[in-house]
Amino acid sequence: MSKCLTLGICLVMALLPLSGCGKSEITLRKEAAEAGDADSQFSLGVSYANGEGVRQDDAEAARWYRLAAEQGHADSMVMLGMAYETGTGIAQDNVEAYAWFDVAAISIQNAELRRDRVSTLLSGSQLEMGQQRASDLLAKYGNQK
Repeated sequence: MSKCLTLGICLVMALLPLSGCGKSEITLRKEAAEAGDADSQFSLGVSYANGEGVRQDDAEAARWYRLAAEQGHADSMVMLGMAYETGTGIAQDNVEAYAWFDVAAISIQNAELRRDRVSTLLSGSQLEMGQQRASDLLAKYGNQK
């Protein structure tokens, strides 16, 4: 067997496991997310939001962000807040957006800016509701990640 042919076969054999890598990766991520891994839940939410390896689905993205946010995953809290703020994949609700941004602001400065921006859209009573909701979320889920 010629050296070029041997090298070509080796190259093909080395690349074969990469075909379908996206599907394998998304399957593994899904399994980890379903098992409760917050980082995988967040990552799966991003995949659904962007249609990367899965059909684009904003509602499914919001669902995965919520599951991770409820475990204290700060990046997911921000993404869930953005979904509430814009009504992307979930009913638009600035009080909920404010609350999730407020809890995430403990560890993410960008969330503080988002919270402050959303607060300008709220009435006084809505702001109080958002602050109470944030307090409830913090007591229930904390900010663990």
